[in-house]
Amino acid sequence: MVLLIGWGSSRAHAEETLPFLTLNFPPYSYPQGDKVVGASPEILNLVLKQLGYRALFTLMPWKRSEREAYAGRYAGVLSLTPSPKRRRALYFSSPISGIREVFYKHRTNPLTWEKLEDLRHLRIGASAGYNYAPGFMAAMENNLLDVSLVTSEAPDRQNLDRLQRQRIDLFICVQSLCEYLRKKHAPQYVDLDFIDRAVGPIRYLRIGFSKHWPGSASLRERFNVELNNLTRTGEIDRILAKYGVSGSLPADD
Repeated sequence: MVLLIGWGSSRAHAEETLPFLTLNFPPYSYPQGDKVVGASPEILNLVLKQLGYRALFTLMPWKRSEREAYAGRYAGVLSLTPSPKRRRALYFSSPISGIREVFYKHRTNPLTWEKLEDLRHLRIGASAGYNYAPGFMAAMENNLLDVSLVTSEAPDRQNLDRLQRQRIDLFICVQSLCEYLRKKHAPQYVDLDFIDRAVGPIRYLRIGFSKHWPGSASLRERFNVELNNLTRTGEIDRILAKYGVSGSLPADD
């Protein structure tokens, strides 16, 4: 289902509207009533307001969002990490938030790991279309790990369900995302926890501006100037803390 949801302000009548795509990826972006909320939409609109714009969001599954954004039917998509494929179609903003990926497991399973090779004998759940840490992506693409991909409107929730029923041994997930889901649906996932070892370094989510949208290169440059100014003042960190996303951002990128 596609939802057209505006996240505006009292000045909306004086601002030009730009269409953006997003997916249900809490606490970064998610539906709440008739709005899309989360750290990413709030940051995007705060910056756009400085430029005289506001965003109108279409919420849809990632695979479809990717196709629509690449085709230039929307001004951009949020929020995502860069990859070679994505860079061919999108201009990326400076970082708007950091992500840490970890493996979730059942509490009855005493699993630990040092290298990804240690996990070759395990069944690992992941979400189709996600751009995971480079080492994990390489291991998955080279069939060095037994990875089962989920394609649905709520793949992370579905993977948690599979892990709860012990149909998989591990699930790779952005820590803040899965902690949000565990809290929201408590006590359903009380038997799950994560291995406190990051799968790769901290990476950064960004706004992707479609290269096929008129004026997108200039828009990205002006967006970055305002975003970096707000990052230096601490305003972006304040928004991230509001949604339970920890970790400071570089002032420039």
